[in-house]
Amino acid sequence: MENNVNSIFEEPWWLDIVSPNNWKEILIEEDNRLVARLPYSIKRNKVAMPQFTPTCGIWFKDDEGANIQEKNENIKRITEKIIIELSNYRSVQLRLDPSMQYFLPFYWQGFSIIPKVTYRINNLNDLQRIYQNFSKNIRRDIKSAEKKVEIKYDTSPDIMIKLLQKTFREQGRKLPCSEDLIVRIMEESRKRNKGKLITAVDENGNTHAGAYLVYDKRACYYLFAGKDPDFKKSNAQTLVMWKCIEFASNVSSIFDFEGSMIEGIEQFFKRFGGEPTVYFEIRKLTIIDEIKELIKPFIKKIIGYK
Repeated sequence: MENNVNSIFEEPWWLDIVSPNNWKEILIEEDNRLVARLPYSIKRNKVAMPQFTPTCGIWFKDDEGANIQEKNENIKRITEKIIIELSNYRSVQLRLDPSMQYFLPFYWQGFSIIPKVTYRINNLNDLQRIYQNFSKNIRRDIKSAEKKVEIKYDTSPDIMIKLLQKTFREQGRKLPCSEDLIVRIMEESRKRNKGKLITAVDENGNTHAGAYLVYDKRACYYLFAGKDPDFKKSNAQTLVMWKCIEFASNVSSIFDFEGSMIEGIEQFFKRFGGEPTVYFEIRKLTIIDEIKELIKPFIKKIIGYK
Protein backbone atom coordinates (compact mmCIF):
# COMPACT_ATOMS: atom_id res chain seq x y z
CA MET A 1 0.00 0.00 0.00
CA GLU A 2 2.91 2.33 0.68
CA ASN A 3 3.36 2.89 -3.06
CA ASN A 4 -0.24 4.10 -3.36
CA VAL A 5 0.32 7.35 -1.48
CA ASN A 6 1.38 10.91 -2.22
CA SER A 7 3.05 11.38 1.16
CA ILE A 8 3.71 9.84 4.55
CA PHE A 9 0.43 11.36 5.76
CA GLU A 10 -1.59 8.96 3.60
CA GLU A 11 0.07 5.80 4.88
CA PRO A 12 -2.12 3.47 6.96
CA TRP A 13 0.22 3.42 9.96
CA TRP A 14 0.15 7.24 10.12
CA LEU A 15 -3.63 7.35 10.00
CA ASP A 16 -3.80 4.66 12.69
CA ILE A 17 -1.94 7.10 14.96
CA VAL A 18 -3.70 10.39 14.21
CA SER A 19 -7.16 8.93 13.61
CA PRO A 20 -7.31 5.57 15.43
CA ASN A 21 -10.33 3.50 14.37
CA ASN A 22 -11.75 6.56 12.62
CA TRP A 23 -10.38 6.48 9.11
CA LYS A 24 -11.47 4.81 5.91
CA GLU A 25 -10.39 4.79 2.29
CA ILE A 26 -12.05 4.96 -1.09
CA LEU A 27 -10.45 2.61 -3.59
CA ILE A 28 -11.25 3.01 -7.28
CA GLU A 29 -10.50 0.06 -9.53
CA GLU A 30 -10.74 -0.12 -13.30
CA ASP A 31 -9.93 -3.18 -15.41
CA ASN A 32 -9.03 -5.07 -12.22
CA ARG A 33 -6.33 -2.59 -11.21
CA LEU A 34 -6.24 0.11 -8.58
CA VAL A 35 -6.28 3.53 -10.25
CA ALA A 36 -6.99 5.84 -7.29
CA ARG A 37 -7.08 5.89 -3.49
CA LEU A 38 -8.41 8.45 -1.04
CA PRO A 39 -7.83 7.85 2.69
CA TYR A 40 -9.86 10.09 4.98
CA SER A 41 -10.61 10.64 8.64
CA ILE A 42 -14.14 10.64 10.09
CA LYS A 43 -15.43 12.69 13.02
CA ARG A 44 -19.13 12.37 13.85
CA ASN A 45 -20.12 11.44 10.29
CA LYS A 46 -17.98 14.26 8.92
CA VAL A 47 -14.85 13.98 6.82
CA ALA A 48 -12.19 16.11 8.50
CA MET A 49 -8.43 16.52 8.75
CA PRO A 50 -6.75 14.88 11.75
CA GLN A 51 -4.09 16.63 13.85
CA PHE A 52 -0.53 16.95 12.52
CA THR A 53 -1.74 15.97 9.05
CA PRO A 54 -1.30 18.90 6.67
CA THR A 55 -2.63 17.09 3.60
CA CYS A 56 -4.40 13.84 2.80
CA GLY A 57 -5.56 13.71 -0.78
CA ILE A 58 -6.17 11.48 -3.74
CA TRP A 59 -3.46 9.23 -5.07
CA PHE A 60 -3.77 8.51 -8.80
CA LYS A 61 -1.98 5.75 -10.64
CA ASP A 62 0.29 7.27 -13.26
CA ASP A 63 -1.18 6.99 -16.75
CA GLU A 64 1.96 6.05 -18.61
CA GLY A 65 1.74 7.02 -22.24
CA ALA A 66 -1.33 9.23 -21.83
CA ASN A 67 -1.16 12.87 -22.92
CA ILE A 68 -2.19 15.81 -20.72
CA GLN A 69 -5.76 15.91 -22.05
CA GLU A 70 -6.24 12.18 -21.47
CA LYS A 71 -4.78 12.40 -17.97
CA ASN A 72 -7.09 15.25 -17.02
CA GLU A 73 -10.12 13.40 -18.39
CA ASN A 74 -9.15 10.33 -16.36
CA ILE A 75 -8.68 12.43 -13.22
CA LYS A 76 -12.06 14.09 -13.80
CA ARG A 77 -13.84 10.75 -14.25
CA ILE A 78 -12.20 9.14 -11.22
CA THR A 79 -12.70 12.21 -9.01
CA GLU A 80 -16.41 12.21 -9.83
CA LYS A 81 -16.60 8.62 -8.59
CA ILE A 82 -14.87 9.62 -5.36
CA ILE A 83 -17.22 12.58 -4.87
CA ILE A 84 -20.20 10.21 -5.08
CA GLU A 85 -18.68 8.14 -2.26
CA LEU A 86 -18.06 11.27 -0.17
CA SER A 87 -21.67 12.39 -0.56
CA ASN A 88 -22.61 9.89 2.17
CA TYR A 89 -21.20 12.30 4.79
CA ARG A 90 -22.80 15.41 6.28
CA SER A 91 -19.78 17.56 5.49
CA VAL A 92 -16.37 17.16 3.85
CA GLN A 93 -13.17 19.04 4.54
CA LEU A 94 -9.97 17.78 2.90
CA ARG A 95 -6.60 19.31 2.10
CA LEU A 96 -5.19 17.87 -1.09
CA ASP A 97 -1.53 17.08 -1.64
CA PRO A 98 0.26 19.85 -3.62
CA SER A 99 0.73 17.37 -6.49
CA MET A 100 -3.02 17.65 -7.21
CA GLN A 101 -3.67 21.01 -8.82
CA TYR A 102 -6.68 19.93 -10.89
CA PHE A 103 -9.48 20.74 -8.45
CA LEU A 104 -12.21 21.63 -10.96
CA PRO A 105 -14.23 18.39 -10.58
CA PHE A 106 -14.80 19.35 -6.94
CA TYR A 107 -15.70 22.92 -7.89
CA TRP A 108 -18.23 21.74 -10.45
CA GLN A 109 -19.87 19.59 -7.77
CA GLY A 110 -20.39 22.56 -5.43
CA PHE A 111 -17.32 22.29 -3.21
CA SER A 112 -15.59 25.43 -1.97
CA ILE A 113 -11.94 25.65 -3.03
CA ILE A 114 -9.58 27.41 -0.61
CA PRO A 115 -5.95 27.90 -1.64
CA LYS A 116 -3.35 27.26 1.07
CA VAL A 117 0.39 27.87 1.01
CA THR A 118 3.30 25.88 2.35
CA TYR A 119 6.97 26.65 1.80
CA ARG A 120 9.41 24.24 0.27
CA ILE A 121 12.98 23.81 -0.83
CA ASN A 122 12.35 21.68 -3.89
CA ASN A 123 15.86 20.47 -4.61
CA LEU A 124 18.13 19.36 -1.78
CA ASN A 125 21.04 18.23 -3.94
CA ASP A 126 23.29 21.25 -3.35
CA LEU A 127 23.52 22.26 0.31
CA GLN A 128 26.07 24.99 -0.41
CA ARG A 129 23.66 26.64 -2.85
CA ILE A 130 20.82 26.29 -0.35
CA TYR A 131 22.91 27.90 2.40
CA GLN A 132 23.85 30.81 0.14
CA ASN A 133 20.14 31.37 -0.56
CA PHE A 134 19.55 32.06 3.13
CA SER A 135 19.22 35.71 4.07
CA LYS A 136 22.29 37.37 5.57
CA ASN A 137 20.53 37.55 8.94
CA ILE A 138 19.87 33.82 8.94
CA ARG A 139 23.49 32.98 8.11
CA ARG A 140 24.66 35.38 10.83
CA ASP A 141 22.32 33.82 13.41
CA ILE A 142 23.49 30.32 12.51
CA LYS A 143 27.12 31.24 13.07
CA SER A 144 26.21 32.93 16.36
CA ALA A 145 24.27 29.88 17.60
CA GLU A 146 27.08 27.48 16.70
CA LYS A 147 29.20 29.17 19.37
CA LYS A 148 26.58 28.67 22.08
CA VAL A 149 24.94 25.28 21.52
CA GLU A 150 25.65 21.82 20.22
CA ILE A 151 23.31 19.94 17.91
CA LYS A 152 22.07 16.59 19.16
CA TYR A 153 19.98 13.93 17.47
CA ASP A 154 17.81 12.87 20.39
CA THR A 155 15.25 10.11 20.77
CA SER A 156 13.29 11.05 23.90
CA PRO A 157 9.75 12.38 23.28
CA ASP A 158 9.93 14.04 26.74
CA ILE A 159 12.43 16.58 25.42
CA MET A 160 10.14 17.61 22.57
CA ILE A 161 7.04 17.70 24.77
CA LYS A 162 8.74 20.02 27.29
CA LEU A 163 9.83 22.38 24.51
CA LEU A 164 6.32 22.45 23.05
CA GLN A 165 4.81 23.12 26.46
CA LYS A 166 7.17 26.05 27.01
CA THR A 167 6.42 27.43 23.56
CA PHE A 168 2.66 27.36 24.05
CA ARG A 169 2.90 28.57 27.65
CA GLU A 170 4.72 31.67 26.43
CA GLN A 171 1.76 32.32 24.09
CA GLY A 172 -0.71 31.87 26.95
CA ARG A 173 -2.01 28.62 25.51
CA LYS A 174 -2.15 24.97 26.46
CA LEU A 175 -0.66 22.20 24.38
CA PRO A 176 -3.34 21.71 21.67
CA CYS A 177 -3.02 17.93 21.61
CA SER A 178 -2.43 15.05 23.99
CA GLU A 179 1.12 14.20 25.03
CA ASP A 180 0.32 10.61 24.11
CA LEU A 181 -0.26 11.60 20.48
CA ILE A 182 3.18 13.24 20.28
CA VAL A 183 4.79 10.16 21.85
CA ARG A 184 3.05 7.81 19.41
CA ILE A 185 4.00 9.90 16.37
CA MET A 186 7.63 9.98 17.44
CA GLU A 187 7.88 6.33 18.43
CA GLU A 188 6.07 4.90 15.41
CA SER A 189 7.84 7.10 12.85
CA ARG A 190 11.28 6.36 14.32
CA LYS A 191 10.47 2.65 14.35
CA ARG A 192 10.03 2.90 10.58
CA ASN A 193 13.10 5.13 10.09
CA LYS A 194 10.79 7.98 9.11
CA GLY A 195 11.25 10.38 12.00
CA LYS A 196 14.07 12.42 13.56
CA LEU A 197 14.34 14.71 16.58
CA ILE A 198 16.97 17.45 16.35
CA THR A 199 17.79 19.61 19.38
CA ALA A 200 20.23 22.35 20.36
CA VAL A 201 21.82 21.95 23.83
CA ASP A 202 24.29 24.19 25.68
CA GLU A 203 27.28 23.14 27.77
CA ASN A 204 25.14 23.14 30.93
CA GLY A 205 22.67 20.66 29.46
CA ASN A 206 19.92 23.18 28.75
CA THR A 207 17.88 22.41 25.65
CA HIS A 208 17.32 25.71 23.81
CA ALA A 209 15.26 24.51 20.85
CA GLY A 210 14.20 21.42 18.98
CA ALA A 211 12.24 20.18 16.00
CA TYR A 212 10.73 16.90 14.91
CA LEU A 213 10.82 15.76 11.30
CA VAL A 214 8.84 13.07 9.53
CA TYR A 215 9.84 12.02 6.06
CA ASP A 216 9.61 9.69 3.13
CA LYS A 217 11.76 9.50 0.01
CA ARG A 218 9.84 12.35 -1.61
CA ALA A 219 9.63 14.96 1.14
CA CYS A 220 10.80 15.74 4.67
CA TYR A 221 8.34 17.72 6.82
CA TYR A 222 9.10 20.15 9.66
CA LEU A 223 6.23 18.69 11.67
CA PHE A 224 6.50 20.45 15.02
CA ALA A 225 9.07 22.58 16.79
CA GLY A 226 9.55 24.30 20.13
CA LYS A 227 11.96 26.51 21.98
CA ASP A 228 12.74 27.58 25.54
CA PRO A 229 11.85 31.29 25.89
CA ASP A 230 14.63 31.67 28.47
CA PHE A 231 17.16 31.25 25.67
CA LYS A 232 15.62 33.36 22.92
CA LYS A 233 18.82 35.23 22.20
CA SER A 234 20.87 32.11 21.46
CA ASN A 235 19.38 31.82 17.92
CA ALA A 236 19.24 28.07 18.51
CA GLN A 237 15.96 27.66 16.61
CA THR A 238 17.59 29.05 13.47
CA LEU A 239 20.50 26.62 13.79
CA VAL A 240 18.09 23.72 14.36
CA MET A 241 16.23 24.64 11.17
CA TRP A 242 19.47 24.57 9.18
CA LYS A 243 20.34 21.17 10.62
CA CYS A 244 16.85 19.94 9.73
CA ILE A 245 17.41 20.95 6.10
CA GLU A 246 20.85 19.36 6.19
CA PHE A 247 19.41 16.11 7.52
CA ALA A 248 16.57 16.19 4.99
CA SER A 249 19.09 16.27 2.13
CA ASN A 250 20.16 12.75 3.12
CA VAL A 251 16.69 11.19 3.14
CA SER A 252 14.38 13.15 0.81
CA SER A 253 14.24 15.28 -2.32
CA ILE A 254 12.11 18.10 -0.85
CA PHE A 255 12.13 19.97 2.45
CA ASP A 256 8.67 21.16 3.46
CA PHE A 257 8.48 23.87 6.14
CA GLU A 258 4.84 22.77 6.67
CA GLY A 259 3.03 26.11 6.46
CA SER A 260 2.29 28.76 7.34
CA MET A 261 -0.30 31.37 6.34
CA ILE A 262 0.70 33.42 9.42
CA GLU A 263 2.73 36.44 8.27
CA GLY A 264 5.49 36.26 10.89
CA ILE A 265 6.10 32.54 10.36
CA GLU A 266 5.96 32.99 6.59
CA GLN A 267 8.69 35.62 6.77
CA PHE A 268 10.89 33.28 8.82
CA PHE A 269 10.52 30.46 6.28
CA LYS A 270 11.18 32.76 3.33
CA ARG A 271 14.50 33.81 4.86
CA PHE A 272 15.62 30.19 4.45
CA GLY A 273 14.88 30.30 0.74
CA GLY A 274 11.54 28.55 1.04
CA GLU A 275 9.45 28.80 -2.11
CA PRO A 276 5.67 29.20 -1.78
CA THR A 277 3.82 26.07 -2.87
CA VAL A 278 0.05 26.20 -3.31
CA TYR A 279 -2.23 23.35 -2.31
CA PHE A 280 -6.00 23.29 -2.00
CA GLU A 281 -8.52 22.70 0.72
CA ILE A 282 -11.81 21.42 -0.66
CA ARG A 283 -14.88 21.50 1.49
CA LYS A 284 -18.64 21.20 1.48
CA LEU A 285 -19.93 21.97 4.95
CA THR A 286 -23.23 22.14 6.75
CA ILE A 287 -24.53 25.67 7.33
CA ILE A 288 -23.51 25.52 10.99
CA ASP A 289 -20.01 24.31 10.17
CA GLU A 290 -19.66 26.97 7.47
CA ILE A 291 -20.57 29.69 9.98
CA LYS A 292 -18.00 28.27 12.42
CA GLU A 293 -15.32 28.44 9.72
CA LEU A 294 -16.27 32.02 8.86
CA ILE A 295 -16.07 33.32 12.43
CA LYS A 296 -12.99 31.30 13.42
CA PRO A 297 -10.46 33.92 12.13
CA PHE A 298 -12.22 36.69 14.07
CA ILE A 299 -12.20 34.65 17.28
CA LYS A 300 -8.52 33.88 16.84
CA LYS A 301 -7.79 37.55 16.32
CA ILE A 302 -9.70 38.52 19.47
CA ILE A 303 -7.91 35.99 21.70
CA GLY A 304 -4.52 36.57 20.04
CA TYR A 305 -4.26 32.98 18.77
CA LYS A 306 -1.33 32.25 16.46
